Amino acid sequence: MCIRDSGTAAVQRSACFGRLEGIAEVVLPEPEVVDRIGALYVAIARSGGGGCAEEREELTRIAERLLDGGRVDGGGVDAILLAGTDLTTVFNQSTPAEFSHLDCADLHISTVLQHCQLLAEGGE
Repeated sequence: MCIRDSGTAAVQRSACFGRLEGIAEVVLPEPEVVDRIGALYVAIARSGGGGCAEEREELTRIAERLLDGGRVDGGGVDAILLAGTDLTTVFNQSTPAEFSHLDCADLHISTVLQHCQLLAEGGE
């Protein structure tokens, strides 16, 4: 599986997703795309949630372009990794992402809830 990271510019540039090595190939967008996604992400965060329709549309266009051959080698990717918690205010159940993606915030919350349930049942 090949996925693209989409979150803050600092997270995108870090080796944060190196733990996926051997599971999925994480491909970073080109530097100018990283900067643009980062700027959109900050604007969404500063807006207090949800951003505006223009930001959502631009992120969707970027995702679609990356999925359809936006790699340096001309190939596409299998999914976009939504790796910023503020992105859940843009792409959620009422306004779902209309592109192939993995929502890290959703996965994180699900894991935390599963752990809480285990603790409530007397597990560790």
